[in-house]
Amino acid sequence: MANEDKKEPVKRVYLLSISDAFSHEQIWVRPFKLRQAIIVGVSAFVLVAALVFAIVAYTPIRTFIPGYPSASTKRQAVQNAVRIDSLEREIIQWQLYTENLRRVVAGEEPLKMDSLIQQRRTPLKEEVAIDPQLDSMLKARLNALDYDEE
Repeated sequence: MANEDKKEPVKRVYLLSISDAFSHEQIWVRPFKLRQAIIVGVSAFVLVAALVFAIVAYTPIRTFIPGYPSASTKRQAVQNAVRIDSLEREIIQWQLYTENLRRVVAGEEPLKMDSLIQQRRTPLKEEVAIDPQLDSMLKARLNALDYDEE
């Protein structure tokens, strides 16, 4: 008897309907439960999020996102790195030249420029060992970037 006194929970059913604005006639009616509405809402959100991610990740739209580098920006960064390296070498040579000029004006023995340049270059070669295969891969990437930009 105790089981008979318990009432079953009421399952609410909601109606989603589309009606005509002028005649108020129902064109389409769809009954649904709250659980179904939540599942449809969450799955629609996930689908839209995945679609936006796919569009941004796999199309050129990603270049409009601030901070995302384009092909030309990447190429310019590599070119700037090469320019900085060559400018640093030029600065070192100018420093050696001015030091040598100062010594000559002061009446001291001038420095041998070639030996000093060799001394400065040898630590760089020891510190950075460039693998020829990696170097050729870098050149291939740069060439691919040049062709992609055109």
